[in-house]
Amino acid sequence: MNPQIKAATDSGARNTVPYFLTLNGPVREARYKYNPDGTRDGGVHALFVISGRKDDTGDASTCTITQENFWAQGQSNNVVFRIPTPAFGAGLIEAIPDTAITDNQTANANGKVALASSVGPPRPRHWLRQQ
Repeated sequence: MNPQIKAATDSGARNTVPYFLTLNGPVREARYKYNPDGTRDGGVHALFVISGRKDDTGDASTCTITQENFWAQGQSNNVVFRIPTPAFGAGLIEAIPDTAITDNQTANANGKVALASSVGPPRPRHWLRQQ
């Protein structure tokens, strides 16, 4: 489930879910190809704003900042999307099975030892505290 859908209206936020996000689709970031003056943009644009949010971190219920109009940018063919590397845990490394890491470590082991490459699979944080 895409967590961006919940974030759009979490704690009273008044965002509209952009047309390119779906409940069961991937997390996406949006970039504009060009700025209004025609120069290259390419930067990641915030999908949501804090207007309306009220939680333990603060009160933005009177905030008037507005969300960008992704629909208009899409109609102008000025928006491109990217599926970012997961930012939880160790990101991409979390998606690689430990067996793939250990198999790779064992392959050409002598050459890797000569290069002092002895990195193993990721360990849970609690493993560090047990030593």
